[in-house]
Amino acid sequence: MNKLKIGFLVDSLNVDYYVSDLICHIKKNDLFEEPLLITGYKKKSKKLFYDKNIFKSILETLIKKIEYRFVNYTYPNYGKKINLENEDNLKKIFVEGQWSKSNRNFSFTDNDVKKISSNNLDCIIKCDSEINTEKILNITSLGILFFYYRDNRCIGGGPNGFWEVLNNHPSSGFTILKINEEPCTGDVLLRGNIVTEKFWLLNHAQVLEKSNFFFKEILNKIAKNKKIPIFEKKIPSEKKILSLGTIDLTRYFFKILFPKILEKVLYLKKIDKIFGKKVERWNIAYSINNDHKMSLSKFKVVKNLKNSFFADPFVFKKDGLNYVFVENYNYSKKKATISAICLKDNKYEYLGNVIDESFHLSFPFIFRWENEIYMIPETHKAKQIRLYKCQSFPMKWKLDQIIMKNVIAADTMILRKDKKWFMFTNICSAGLKDLKSELHIFYSENLNSENWKPIKSGNPVIFDSMSARNGGFFFKDDNLYRINQIHEKNHYGKSFGINKIQNLSEESYHEIRVKNIDPTFKKNIISTHHFSADDNLAAVDFCIVDRI
Repeated sequence: MNKLKIGFLVDSLNVDYYVSDLICHIKKNDLFEEPLLITGYKKKSKKLFYDKNIFKSILETLIKKIEYRFVNYTYPNYGKKINLENEDNLKKIFVEGQWSKSNRNFSFTDNDVKKISSNNLDCIIKCDSEINTEKILNITSLGILFFYYRDNRCIGGGPNGFWEVLNNHPSSGFTILKINEEPCTGDVLLRGNIVTEKFWLLNHAQVLEKSNFFFKEILNKIAKNKKIPIFEKKIPSEKKILSLGTIDLTRYFFKILFPKILEKVLYLKKIDKIFGKKVERWNIAYSINNDHKMSLSKFKVVKNLKNSFFADPFVFKKDGLNYVFVENYNYSKKKATISAICLKDNKYEYLGNVIDESFHLSFPFIFRWENEIYMIPETHKAKQIRLYKCQSFPMKWKLDQIIMKNVIAADTMILRKDKKWFMFTNICSAGLKDLKSELHIFYSENLNSENWKPIKSGNPVIFDSMSARNGGFFFKDDNLYRINQIHEKNHYGKSFGINKIQNLSEESYHEIRVKNIDPTFKKNIISTHHFSADDNLAAVDFCIVDRI
Protein backbone atom coordinates (compact mmCIF):
# COMPACT_ATOMS: atom_id res chain seq x y z
CA MET A 1 0.00 0.00 0.00
CA ASN A 2 1.30 3.45 -0.94
CA LYS A 3 1.77 5.59 2.11
CA LEU A 4 0.50 9.17 2.21
CA LYS A 5 3.18 11.86 2.14
CA ILE A 6 2.27 15.03 4.03
CA GLY A 7 4.01 18.37 4.35
CA PHE A 8 3.50 20.93 7.13
CA LEU A 9 3.78 24.69 6.54
CA VAL A 10 5.18 26.07 9.81
CA ASP A 11 6.54 29.57 10.31
CA SER A 12 9.38 28.28 12.51
CA LEU A 13 10.66 25.06 14.06
CA ASN A 14 9.48 26.19 17.49
CA VAL A 15 5.88 25.03 17.01
CA ASP A 16 2.73 25.00 19.08
CA TYR A 17 2.12 21.75 20.98
CA TYR A 18 -0.96 20.93 18.89
CA VAL A 19 0.98 21.28 15.62
CA SER A 20 3.67 19.03 17.10
CA ASP A 21 0.95 16.55 18.08
CA LEU A 22 -0.22 16.31 14.45
CA ILE A 23 3.36 15.90 13.20
CA CYS A 24 4.01 13.13 15.75
CA HIS A 25 0.80 11.38 14.70
CA ILE A 26 2.00 11.30 11.08
CA LYS A 27 5.47 10.22 12.11
CA LYS A 28 4.33 7.28 14.25
CA ASN A 29 1.51 6.01 12.00
CA ASP A 30 2.25 3.33 9.38
CA LEU A 31 -0.29 4.90 7.02
CA PHE A 32 2.09 7.81 6.33
CA GLU A 33 5.59 8.45 5.11
CA GLU A 34 7.90 10.62 7.19
CA PRO A 35 6.41 14.14 7.38
CA LEU A 36 8.10 17.08 5.69
CA LEU A 37 8.41 20.46 7.42
CA ILE A 38 8.34 23.52 5.15
CA THR A 39 9.69 26.53 7.03
CA GLY A 40 12.18 29.39 7.08
CA TYR A 41 9.88 32.29 6.31
CA LYS A 42 9.16 33.71 9.77
CA LYS A 43 8.87 37.49 9.87
CA LYS A 44 11.62 39.45 11.58
CA SER A 45 10.07 41.31 14.47
CA LYS A 46 10.75 45.00 14.66
CA LYS A 47 12.15 46.03 18.00
CA LEU A 48 10.52 49.18 19.36
CA PHE A 49 11.71 51.30 22.25
CA TYR A 50 8.08 51.51 23.32
CA ASP A 51 4.84 49.65 22.67
CA LYS A 52 2.41 51.59 20.50
CA ASN A 53 -0.42 50.40 22.75
CA ILE A 54 1.16 49.61 26.07
CA PHE A 55 -2.15 49.49 27.97
CA LYS A 56 -3.51 46.83 25.59
CA SER A 57 -0.33 44.81 25.97
CA ILE A 58 -0.40 44.99 29.78
CA LEU A 59 -4.11 44.12 29.94
CA GLU A 60 -3.77 41.15 27.59
CA THR A 61 -0.77 39.84 29.56
CA LEU A 62 -2.67 40.22 32.85
CA ILE A 63 -5.73 38.36 31.54
CA LYS A 64 -3.62 35.51 30.20
CA LYS A 65 -1.58 35.26 33.39
CA ILE A 66 -4.74 34.94 35.49
CA GLU A 67 -6.39 32.43 33.14
CA TYR A 68 -3.36 30.21 32.48
CA ARG A 69 -3.38 29.14 36.13
CA PHE A 70 -6.63 27.20 35.87
CA VAL A 71 -6.53 26.36 32.13
CA ASN A 72 -3.35 24.33 32.54
CA TYR A 73 -4.99 22.30 35.30
CA THR A 74 -7.48 20.92 32.76
CA TYR A 75 -5.35 21.18 29.61
CA PRO A 76 -1.68 20.83 30.68
CA ASN A 77 -0.36 21.09 27.11
CA TYR A 78 -2.08 24.38 26.34
CA GLY A 79 0.40 27.16 25.59
CA LYS A 80 3.39 24.81 25.27
CA LYS A 81 5.95 25.24 22.50
CA ILE A 82 7.88 22.28 21.10
CA ASN A 83 11.27 22.89 19.50
CA LEU A 84 11.80 20.61 16.47
CA GLU A 85 15.10 22.12 15.42
CA ASN A 86 17.16 19.22 16.77
CA GLU A 87 14.84 16.51 15.48
CA ASP A 88 17.28 15.05 12.95
CA ASN A 89 14.86 12.36 11.78
CA LEU A 90 12.37 15.00 10.60
CA LYS A 91 12.94 16.13 7.01
CA LYS A 92 12.95 19.90 6.58
CA ILE A 93 13.14 22.29 3.66
CA PHE A 94 13.71 26.03 4.00
CA VAL A 95 12.05 28.56 1.73
CA GLU A 96 12.72 32.27 1.24
CA GLY A 97 9.50 33.76 -0.06
CA GLN A 98 8.43 37.38 -0.13
CA TRP A 99 6.61 39.41 2.48
CA SER A 100 4.20 42.12 1.39
CA LYS A 101 5.09 45.78 1.94
CA SER A 102 2.75 45.83 4.93
CA ASN A 103 4.65 42.82 6.30
CA ARG A 104 1.32 41.04 6.81
CA ASN A 105 1.18 38.47 3.99
CA PHE A 106 3.70 35.99 2.63
CA SER A 107 4.01 34.56 -0.91
CA PHE A 108 6.31 31.85 -2.27
CA THR A 109 8.92 32.51 -4.97
CA ASP A 110 9.13 30.35 -8.09
CA ASN A 111 12.24 28.72 -6.64
CA ASP A 112 10.31 27.87 -3.45
CA VAL A 113 7.53 26.27 -5.51
CA LYS A 114 10.05 24.08 -7.38
CA LYS A 115 11.70 23.06 -4.11
CA ILE A 116 8.37 22.03 -2.52
CA SER A 117 7.10 20.36 -5.70
CA SER A 118 10.21 18.18 -6.00
CA ASN A 119 9.20 16.33 -2.80
CA ASN A 120 6.09 14.84 -4.48
CA LEU A 121 3.76 15.51 -1.58
CA ASP A 122 0.22 14.12 -1.54
CA CYS A 123 -1.08 16.79 0.80
CA ILE A 124 0.04 19.92 2.64
CA ILE A 125 -1.29 21.10 6.01
CA LYS A 126 -1.18 24.86 6.41
CA CYS A 127 -0.37 25.78 10.02
CA ASP A 128 0.04 29.54 9.48
CA SER A 129 -2.87 31.71 8.39
CA GLU A 130 -0.64 34.48 6.95
CA ILE A 131 0.66 32.39 4.01
CA ASN A 132 -0.67 32.97 0.51
CA THR A 133 -0.90 29.42 -0.90
CA GLU A 134 -2.05 30.37 -4.41
CA LYS A 135 1.22 29.30 -6.10
CA ILE A 136 1.36 25.88 -4.40
CA LEU A 137 -2.36 25.11 -4.45
CA ASN A 138 -2.12 22.48 -7.20
CA ILE A 139 1.33 20.97 -6.70
CA THR A 140 0.00 18.10 -4.55
CA SER A 141 -2.47 15.40 -5.56
CA LEU A 142 -4.92 16.10 -2.72
CA GLY A 143 -4.44 19.81 -2.10
CA ILE A 144 -3.90 21.95 1.00
CA LEU A 145 -5.76 21.47 4.28
CA PHE A 146 -6.32 24.21 6.83
CA PHE A 147 -8.23 24.59 10.08
CA TYR A 148 -10.09 27.50 11.64
CA TYR A 149 -10.27 27.33 15.43
CA ARG A 150 -13.67 29.00 15.24
CA ASP A 151 -16.96 28.69 13.40
CA ASN A 152 -16.11 30.76 10.36
CA ARG A 153 -19.79 31.18 9.47
CA CYS A 154 -20.23 33.65 12.32
CA ILE A 155 -16.80 34.51 13.77
CA GLY A 156 -14.10 36.19 11.70
CA GLY A 157 -10.68 37.09 13.02
CA GLY A 158 -8.80 36.29 16.19
CA PRO A 159 -7.90 35.75 18.86
CA ASN A 160 -9.50 32.31 18.71
CA GLY A 161 -11.95 31.53 21.49
CA PHE A 162 -12.20 35.16 22.63
CA TRP A 163 -15.20 36.61 20.82
CA GLU A 164 -17.51 33.71 21.64
CA VAL A 165 -16.92 34.24 25.38
CA LEU A 166 -17.12 38.04 25.27
CA ASN A 167 -20.32 38.05 23.20
CA ASN A 168 -21.97 35.12 25.00
CA HIS A 169 -22.19 32.81 21.99
CA PRO A 170 -23.79 29.55 23.09
CA SER A 171 -21.29 27.45 21.13
CA SER A 172 -17.75 27.71 19.82
CA GLY A 173 -16.74 25.93 16.65
CA PHE A 174 -13.89 24.71 14.52
CA THR A 175 -13.73 24.08 10.78
CA ILE A 176 -11.36 21.75 8.91
CA LEU A 177 -11.29 22.49 5.19
CA LYS A 178 -9.52 22.04 1.86
CA ILE A 179 -8.45 25.41 0.45
CA ASN A 180 -9.95 26.47 -2.88
CA GLU A 181 -8.56 28.79 -5.56
CA GLU A 182 -10.82 31.62 -4.45
CA PRO A 183 -9.32 33.59 -1.51
CA CYS A 184 -10.59 32.60 1.96
CA THR A 185 -12.84 29.82 0.67
CA GLY A 186 -12.71 26.05 0.89
CA ASP A 187 -14.56 22.75 0.93
CA VAL A 188 -15.42 21.75 4.50
CA LEU A 189 -14.17 18.34 5.65
CA LEU A 190 -15.61 18.66 9.14
CA ARG A 191 -17.41 21.25 11.22
CA GLY A 192 -17.84 20.89 14.97
CA ASN A 193 -19.49 23.07 17.63
CA ILE A 194 -19.06 22.67 21.38
CA VAL A 195 -20.44 24.57 24.37
CA THR A 196 -18.66 27.89 24.95
CA GLU A 197 -16.64 27.90 28.16
CA LYS A 198 -16.73 30.73 30.69
CA PHE A 199 -13.21 32.04 29.98
CA TRP A 200 -11.26 32.89 26.83
CA LEU A 201 -8.21 30.61 27.20
CA LEU A 202 -10.29 27.74 28.56
CA ASN A 203 -12.55 28.06 25.54
CA HIS A 204 -9.61 28.17 23.12
CA ALA A 205 -7.97 25.16 24.77
CA GLN A 206 -11.03 22.91 24.49
CA VAL A 207 -11.42 23.77 20.79
CA LEU A 208 -7.74 22.94 20.16
CA GLU A 209 -8.01 19.60 21.95
CA LYS A 210 -11.23 18.56 20.23
CA SER A 211 -10.25 19.67 16.72
CA ASN A 212 -6.84 17.99 16.86
CA PHE A 213 -8.43 14.63 17.60
CA PHE A 214 -10.74 14.93 14.61
CA PHE A 215 -8.01 16.24 12.31
CA LYS A 216 -5.99 13.08 13.02
CA GLU A 217 -9.06 10.94 12.30
CA ILE A 218 -9.60 12.74 8.97
CA LEU A 219 -5.92 12.30 7.99
CA ASN A 220 -6.23 8.58 8.70
CA LYS A 221 -9.29 8.35 6.44
CA ILE A 222 -7.49 10.25 3.66
CA ALA A 223 -4.51 7.90 3.95
CA LYS A 224 -6.73 4.82 3.69
CA ASN A 225 -9.04 6.04 0.91
CA LYS A 226 -6.66 8.33 -0.99
CA LYS A 227 -9.34 10.97 -1.33
CA ILE A 228 -10.63 13.99 0.59
CA PRO A 229 -13.94 13.40 2.44
CA ILE A 230 -15.94 16.52 1.52
CA PHE A 231 -18.72 17.33 3.98
CA GLU A 232 -19.84 20.73 2.68
CA LYS A 233 -18.97 22.38 -0.62
CA LYS A 234 -17.35 25.82 -0.93
CA ILE A 235 -17.87 27.87 2.20
CA PRO A 236 -17.98 31.65 1.68
CA SER A 237 -15.31 33.94 3.05
CA GLU A 238 -15.80 35.43 6.50
CA LYS A 239 -18.16 38.42 6.30
CA LYS A 240 -16.66 40.52 9.07
CA ILE A 241 -13.07 40.29 10.29
CA LEU A 242 -12.81 41.26 13.96
CA SER A 243 -9.65 42.83 15.35
CA LEU A 244 -8.79 42.77 19.04
CA GLY A 245 -8.47 46.21 20.57
CA THR A 246 -7.99 47.79 23.98
CA ILE A 247 -11.73 48.41 24.33
CA ASP A 248 -12.48 44.71 23.69
CA LEU A 249 -9.97 43.58 26.31
CA THR A 250 -11.30 46.14 28.80
CA ARG A 251 -14.87 44.94 28.20
CA TYR A 252 -13.72 41.35 28.63
CA PHE A 253 -11.90 42.05 31.89
CA PHE A 254 -14.78 43.87 33.55
CA LYS A 255 -17.61 41.79 32.04
CA ILE A 256 -16.11 38.29 32.31
CA LEU A 257 -13.07 38.12 34.56
CA PHE A 258 -13.52 40.80 37.22
CA PRO A 259 -16.93 39.52 38.47
CA LYS A 260 -15.40 36.08 39.03
CA ILE A 261 -12.46 37.57 40.93
CA LEU A 262 -14.86 39.67 43.04
CA GLU A 263 -16.99 36.61 43.72
CA LYS A 264 -13.94 34.76 45.08
CA VAL A 265 -12.78 37.68 47.20
CA LEU A 266 -16.18 38.52 48.71
CA TYR A 267 -17.51 34.99 49.06
CA LEU A 268 -18.31 34.16 52.68
CA LYS A 269 -19.32 30.68 53.83
CA LYS A 270 -21.31 32.30 56.63
CA ILE A 271 -23.92 33.35 54.08
CA ASP A 272 -24.58 29.71 53.23
CA LYS A 273 -24.80 28.79 56.91
CA ILE A 274 -27.39 31.50 57.54
CA PHE A 275 -29.52 31.26 54.40
CA GLY A 276 -28.65 27.79 53.07
CA LYS A 277 -26.44 26.80 50.17
CA LYS A 278 -27.43 28.34 46.83
CA VAL A 279 -27.89 25.64 44.16
CA GLU A 280 -29.48 25.02 40.78
CA ARG A 281 -32.30 22.62 41.67
CA TRP A 282 -34.19 20.53 39.14
CA ASN A 283 -37.87 19.64 39.42
CA ILE A 284 -40.31 17.52 37.42
CA ALA A 285 -43.92 18.14 36.43
CA TYR A 286 -46.53 15.97 34.69
CA SER A 287 -49.93 16.04 33.01
CA ILE A 288 -52.39 13.70 31.41
CA ASN A 289 -51.43 13.71 27.75
CA ASN A 290 -54.26 15.28 25.76
CA ASP A 291 -52.61 14.90 22.35
CA HIS A 292 -49.89 17.34 23.50
CA LYS A 293 -52.44 20.15 23.82
CA MET A 294 -51.88 20.78 27.53
CA SER A 295 -49.72 23.83 28.20
CA LEU A 296 -46.52 23.08 30.13
CA SER A 297 -47.46 25.86 32.52
CA LYS A 298 -50.38 23.72 33.73
CA PHE A 299 -48.29 20.61 34.41
CA LYS A 300 -48.46 19.53 38.05
CA VAL A 301 -45.18 19.83 39.94
CA VAL A 302 -43.88 16.89 42.00
CA LYS A 303 -42.37 18.12 45.26
CA ASN A 304 -38.67 17.31 45.68
CA LEU A 305 -37.46 15.33 48.67
CA LYS A 306 -35.39 17.13 51.29
CA ASN A 307 -31.79 17.83 50.21
CA SER A 308 -32.52 16.25 46.79
CA PHE A 309 -34.00 16.88 43.37
CA PHE A 310 -35.85 14.93 40.67
CA ALA A 311 -34.89 15.21 36.98
CA ASP A 312 -34.93 13.28 33.66
CA PRO A 313 -38.51 11.92 33.95
CA PHE A 314 -39.56 8.97 31.76
CA VAL A 315 -43.23 7.98 31.72
CA PHE A 316 -44.48 4.37 31.61
CA LYS A 317 -47.86 2.65 31.90
CA LYS A 318 -48.48 -0.83 33.31
CA ASP A 319 -51.68 -2.57 34.47
CA GLY A 320 -53.70 0.61 34.05
CA LEU A 321 -51.40 2.73 36.26
CA ASN A 322 -49.08 5.53 35.19
CA TYR A 323 -45.53 5.75 36.50
CA VAL A 324 -42.66 8.19 36.18
CA PHE A 325 -39.07 7.00 36.60
CA VAL A 326 -36.63 9.75 37.56
CA GLU A 327 -33.09 10.64 38.49
CA ASN A 328 -33.15 11.24 42.26
CA TYR A 329 -30.08 13.31 43.12
CA ASN A 330 -28.90 13.70 46.73
CA TYR A 331 -26.76 16.76 47.47
CA SER A 332 -25.05 15.20 50.50
CA LYS A 333 -24.05 12.00 48.69
CA LYS A 334 -23.24 13.91 45.47
CA LYS A 335 -24.77 11.19 43.34
CA ALA A 336 -28.18 10.00 42.19
CA THR A 337 -30.29 6.87 42.21
CA ILE A 338 -33.21 5.89 39.98
CA SER A 339 -36.59 6.28 41.70
CA ALA A 340 -40.22 5.55 40.81
CA ILE A 341 -43.34 7.68 41.29
CA CYS A 342 -46.87 6.32 40.83
CA LEU A 343 -49.62 8.62 39.51
CA LYS A 344 -53.26 7.90 40.30
CA ASP A 345 -56.42 10.04 40.38
CA ASN A 346 -54.44 13.25 39.84
CA LYS A 347 -52.25 12.42 42.84
CA TYR A 348 -48.72 11.10 43.01
CA GLU A 349 -46.96 8.74 45.39
CA TYR A 350 -43.20 8.48 45.75
CA LEU A 351 -42.39 4.75 45.79
CA GLY A 352 -38.66 4.90 46.53
CA ASN A 353 -35.38 3.92 44.87
CA VAL A 354 -35.51 1.15 42.28
CA ILE A 355 -31.83 1.09 41.20
CA ASP A 356 -29.00 2.17 43.46
CA GLU A 357 -25.35 1.68 42.59
CA SER A 358 -22.06 2.88 44.06
CA PHE A 359 -21.81 5.35 41.15
CA HIS A 360 -24.05 8.11 39.83
CA LEU A 361 -27.20 7.15 37.88
CA SER A 362 -29.56 9.30 35.81
CA PHE A 363 -31.70 9.35 32.64
CA PRO A 364 -33.74 6.13 33.26
CA PHE A 365 -34.74 5.27 29.68
CA ILE A 366 -37.39 2.54 30.02
CA PHE A 367 -38.98 0.32 27.30
CA ARG A 368 -40.75 -2.99 26.62
CA TRP A 369 -39.53 -5.90 24.51
CA GLU A 370 -41.01 -9.43 24.21
CA ASN A 371 -43.12 -9.11 27.39
CA GLU A 372 -40.14 -7.90 29.39
CA ILE A 373 -39.42 -4.41 30.73
CA TYR A 374 -35.91 -2.98 30.37
CA MET A 375 -34.12 0.17 31.45
CA ILE A 376 -30.88 1.84 30.34
CA PRO A 377 -29.96 4.46 32.94
CA GLU A 378 -26.96 6.70 32.37
CA THR A 379 -23.91 5.07 33.97
CA HIS A 380 -21.03 7.06 32.50
CA LYS A 381 -19.19 7.07 35.84
CA ALA A 382 -18.86 3.28 35.47
CA LYS A 383 -17.60 3.73 31.88
CA GLN A 384 -20.32 1.38 30.67
CA ILE A 385 -23.69 1.35 28.94
CA ARG A 386 -25.83 -1.01 31.04
CA LEU A 387 -29.08 -2.83 30.30
CA TYR A 388 -31.25 -3.64 33.33
CA LYS A 389 -34.22 -6.04 33.31
CA CYS A 390 -37.21 -5.67 35.63
CA GLN A 391 -37.70 -8.60 38.03
CA SER A 392 -40.78 -7.29 39.85
CA PHE A 393 -42.34 -4.07 38.57
CA PRO A 394 -41.70 -1.35 39.49
CA MET A 395 -39.29 -1.81 42.38
CA LYS A 396 -36.95 -4.69 41.57
CA TRP A 397 -34.39 -4.55 38.76
CA LYS A 398 -31.32 -6.59 37.89
CA LEU A 399 -28.34 -5.91 35.63
CA ASP A 400 -29.00 -7.98 32.50
CA GLN A 401 -26.11 -7.05 30.21
CA ILE A 402 -23.28 -4.58 29.81
CA ILE A 403 -23.84 -3.73 26.16
CA MET A 404 -20.88 -1.37 25.77
CA LYS A 405 -17.69 -1.30 27.88
CA ASN A 406 -14.85 1.18 28.34
CA VAL A 407 -16.95 4.09 27.13
CA ILE A 408 -17.96 7.39 28.71
CA ALA A 409 -21.49 7.81 27.35
CA ALA A 410 -24.48 9.88 28.48
CA ASP A 411 -28.25 9.77 28.01
CA THR A 412 -28.53 6.56 25.99
CA MET A 413 -31.81 5.68 24.26
CA ILE A 414 -32.70 2.58 22.24
CA LEU A 415 -35.44 1.82 19.75
CA ARG A 416 -36.29 -0.99 17.33
CA LYS A 417 -36.88 -0.35 13.64
CA ASP A 418 -36.85 -2.65 10.59
CA LYS A 419 -35.83 -5.66 12.71
CA LYS A 420 -32.77 -3.83 14.06
CA TRP A 421 -31.97 -2.07 17.29
CA PHE A 422 -30.64 1.48 17.15
CA MET A 423 -28.76 3.05 20.05
CA PHE A 424 -28.64 6.86 20.39
CA THR A 425 -25.96 8.00 22.82
CA ASN A 426 -23.70 10.96 23.60
CA ILE A 427 -19.98 10.24 23.54
CA CYS A 428 -16.90 12.47 23.44
CA SER A 429 -14.71 11.03 20.68
CA ALA A 430 -11.65 12.89 21.97
CA GLY A 431 -12.07 11.53 25.51
CA LEU A 432 -12.43 15.00 27.04
CA LYS A 433 -15.69 14.18 28.88
CA ASP A 434 -17.57 16.67 26.72
CA LEU A 435 -20.88 14.80 26.52
CA LYS A 436 -22.95 17.67 25.13
CA SER A 437 -21.67 18.05 21.57
CA GLU A 438 -21.75 14.70 19.76
CA LEU A 439 -24.64 12.35 18.96
CA HIS A 440 -23.53 8.83 18.07
CA ILE A 441 -25.79 6.12 16.65
CA PHE A 442 -25.02 2.38 16.71
CA TYR A 443 -27.06 -0.57 15.49
CA SER A 444 -27.38 -4.28 16.24
CA GLU A 445 -29.72 -7.16 15.41
CA ASN A 446 -29.64 -8.30 19.03
CA LEU A 447 -30.61 -6.17 22.04
CA ASN A 448 -28.16 -8.01 24.31
CA SER A 449 -25.27 -7.69 21.89
CA GLU A 450 -21.87 -6.49 23.06
CA ASN A 451 -20.92 -5.66 19.48
CA TRP A 452 -22.89 -2.58 18.40
CA LYS A 453 -21.77 -1.23 15.03
CA PRO A 454 -21.49 2.50 14.28
CA ILE A 455 -23.93 3.80 11.69
CA LYS A 456 -22.31 3.56 8.23
CA SER A 457 -22.40 7.28 7.45
CA GLY A 458 -20.05 7.69 10.43
CA ASN A 459 -20.18 9.03 13.97
CA PRO A 460 -20.88 11.56 15.24
CA VAL A 461 -24.07 11.98 13.21
CA ILE A 462 -24.53 15.40 14.86
CA PHE A 463 -21.58 17.50 16.07
CA ASP A 464 -23.23 20.55 17.60
CA SER A 465 -23.91 21.35 21.25
CA MET A 466 -27.16 23.04 20.20
CA SER A 467 -28.57 19.75 18.88
CA ALA A 468 -26.63 16.65 19.98
CA ARG A 469 -27.44 15.82 23.62
CA ASN A 470 -30.44 13.52 24.09
CA GLY A 471 -33.40 14.63 26.19
CA GLY A 472 -36.11 12.02 25.48
CA PHE A 473 -38.23 10.33 22.77
CA PHE A 474 -41.93 10.36 22.00
CA PHE A 475 -44.26 9.14 19.24
CA LYS A 476 -47.08 11.20 17.70
CA ASP A 477 -49.18 10.31 14.64
CA ASP A 478 -46.83 7.41 13.80
CA ASN A 479 -43.85 9.77 13.79
CA LEU A 480 -40.90 9.54 16.16
CA TYR A 481 -39.53 12.70 17.76
CA ARG A 482 -36.18 13.08 19.50
CA ILE A 483 -35.74 15.68 22.22
CA ASN A 484 -32.37 17.41 22.32
CA GLN A 485 -30.90 19.61 25.01
CA ILE A 486 -29.86 23.13 24.01
CA HIS A 487 -26.94 24.57 25.96
CA GLU A 488 -25.80 28.14 26.34
CA LYS A 489 -22.38 29.49 27.22
CA ASN A 490 -21.33 27.73 30.44
CA HIS A 491 -24.99 26.81 30.99
CA TYR A 492 -26.04 23.16 30.89
CA GLY A 493 -29.52 22.30 29.59
CA LYS A 494 -30.89 25.82 29.10
CA SER A 495 -33.78 24.67 26.85
CA PHE A 496 -34.72 21.82 24.55
CA GLY A 497 -35.59 21.21 20.93
CA ILE A 498 -38.10 18.81 19.36
CA ASN A 499 -36.86 17.02 16.24
CA LYS A 500 -38.85 14.88 13.81
CA ILE A 501 -36.83 11.84 12.71
CA GLN A 502 -37.10 11.61 8.94
CA ASN A 503 -34.63 8.83 8.24
CA LEU A 504 -33.08 6.16 10.44
CA SER A 505 -31.25 3.17 9.01
CA GLU A 506 -27.91 1.45 9.37
CA GLU A 507 -26.76 3.64 6.47
CA SER A 508 -27.68 7.15 7.67
CA TYR A 509 -29.68 9.40 9.97
CA HIS A 510 -31.58 12.64 9.40
CA GLU A 511 -33.89 14.77 11.57
CA ILE A 512 -35.43 18.22 11.30
CA ARG A 513 -36.11 20.71 14.09
CA VAL A 514 -39.81 21.43 14.48
CA LYS A 515 -39.88 23.43 17.72
CA ASN A 516 -37.83 24.86 20.57
CA ILE A 517 -39.08 24.99 24.18
CA ASP A 518 -37.67 27.80 26.32
CA PRO A 519 -37.68 27.96 30.15
CA THR A 520 -40.61 30.34 30.42
CA PHE A 521 -43.53 28.08 31.34
CA LYS A 522 -43.10 28.19 35.14
CA LYS A 523 -42.23 31.02 37.50
CA ASN A 524 -38.53 31.70 38.16
CA ILE A 525 -37.21 28.79 36.09
CA ILE A 526 -33.82 29.11 34.42
CA SER A 527 -33.57 25.82 32.48
CA THR A 528 -35.53 22.92 30.99
CA HIS A 529 -33.83 19.99 29.25
CA HIS A 530 -36.04 16.89 29.14
CA PHE A 531 -39.47 15.76 27.92
CA SER A 532 -41.13 12.33 27.81
CA ALA A 533 -44.62 11.28 26.72
CA ASP A 534 -46.76 8.29 25.78
CA ASP A 535 -50.48 8.05 24.90
CA ASN A 536 -51.46 8.57 28.55
CA LEU A 537 -49.00 10.88 30.21
CA ALA A 538 -46.40 13.60 29.59
CA ALA A 539 -43.60 14.79 31.88
CA VAL A 540 -41.05 17.60 31.76
CA ASP A 541 -38.26 18.85 33.99
CA PHE A 542 -37.17 22.38 34.84
CA CYS A 543 -34.58 24.08 37.03
CA ILE A 544 -34.75 26.96 39.52
CA VAL A 545 -32.19 28.63 41.77
CA ASP A 546 -32.87 27.51 45.35
CA ARG A 547 -31.26 27.30 48.78
CA ILE A 548 -31.01 23.99 50.61
